Amino acid sequence: MAHMIYDNQIAYSAETPWHGLGTRVVPGTSPEDMLRAANLDWQVEMRSLAVSQSNADGTRQWAHAPMSKFKAVMRSDNGECFGVPTKRYNPVQNIEVARFFADFADASSAELQVLGALEGGRKVWALAKVQADYVVKSEHDEQLGYVMLATSHDGSLRTVAMGTAVYVVCWNTMQSALARVGGYRHVGKTDARKALYSLKHTGKFDESAKREAASVVGLVREQQHATAEMARQFAQIRLDGQGRIEFVRRLLGGESILEQIAAESTANLLDSIVESHGESRRNAEETRVGRAILDAILESPGAHLDGRKDTLWGAINGVTYYADHERGRTQDSTLSGAWFGQGAELKANAVAVAYDIAGTR
Repeated sequence: MAHMIYDNQIAYSAETPWHGLGTRVVPGTSPEDMLRAANLDWQVEMRSLAVSQSNADGTRQWAHAPMSKFKAVMRSDNGECFGVPTKRYNPVQNIEVARFFADFADASSAELQVLGALEGGRKVWALAKVQADYVVKSEHDEQLGYVMLATSHDGSLRTVAMGTAVYVVCWNTMQSALARVGGYRHVGKTDARKALYSLKHTGKFDESAKREAASVVGLVREQQHATAEMARQFAQIRLDGQGRIEFVRRLLGGESILEQIAAESTANLLDSIVESHGESRRNAEETRVGRAILDAILESPGAHLDGRKDTLWGAINGVTYYADHERGRTQDSTLSGAWFGQGAELKANAVAVAYDIAGTR
C-alpha cells in the first residue's frame, strides 16, 4: 500500500488524488468539517506509564509507581499507542494542523485543499494552495505553489511548514515534498531560501512558533513572483528547432553543435553525435535523454501555450516535465527525483543554460 492511507483518512477540495481514496468536500469547507470528513477528529493524549507484575495466584499488580521520565502517546478514540517518548515530547494536535492556515495565514493568500493522515494517523498533514495572480502570457500558464504543514505523532517527522510544487495526497508525494527536510537542522527557524520551517517535538508549537511557520506562505509567494518574472523574460526569447537542439546539447554537457545543425535534421542530429563519439554507453544514454527532453519541449502539456511555444520558457518547462514525470523508472523514483538528485539538478541546469543563451544573469 504505497500511499500509506488507511481508513480513508483524507479530505480534499481540489484535484482528486491518484489513489482515489478519501472524501471530497466543497471549497471553503471549515477546518473542523474537513477534520471530521478525514476521520481525524480525535485527540493525541500523553498518558502515564507503569510496570505491572504477575502474582502467584494469577492476578497482576503494579510493581512500581508510574514512570516519571516517559509518557505514552495515545490516540484517544481507539487507544492506539504511537510511541513512548520522554516527557519532553510536545504533541501537535490534529485540530492545530487543520486550523493552521485559517488562524495564521491570510485567507486571501492560502486556501486549505487537503487534510490527511498516513499510517493510521502517525503522520498528519494539511496542504494549502498559495493564491497568486502571476501568469506569463496565457491565463492557463499560472505559477502554482503550495504550502504544506506536516507533523507526526510517533516522532518520525518534525513539525514542518514548507513550500512545495507537489500536490501532496499520499506517502509517495509527501516523500517527494519532504526530500529537502533531511538536511535541515535548525530548530524553530525559517530558512527563507528554501521556504522551510522546522521544529523538533521537544519544542512547543505555540502561537509564536505558528506565526513564524506561517511566514513560509509569504516566502512561497515571493518565490512565485521571482519565477513569474523569470518566465516572462524567457517567454520573450524565441527558440527555433536549431535553438532547441543547442539548448539540449548544452544542458547535457556537450560542446556547441551549431555548425552541424545546418547539415543535419533534428531527428538524426543526436544520432550523428553518438556515432562521432563511438556510440559509448554514456553517449547512447545521452541520446535517449536528449530525444525525451526534445519531445517534452515540443509535446508536454502546455507546450503550445502562448509564451511557451518556441521560446526559452517552453524549453525550461519541457525539462521540468521530463524530470518530474518522465525521467524515473517508477512513480516513486520520479517523484523523489523531482526534488533531489539528478532530476532536481537537471531542472536547475536548465535555468542556468537559459540564462547563458539569453546572455543575462
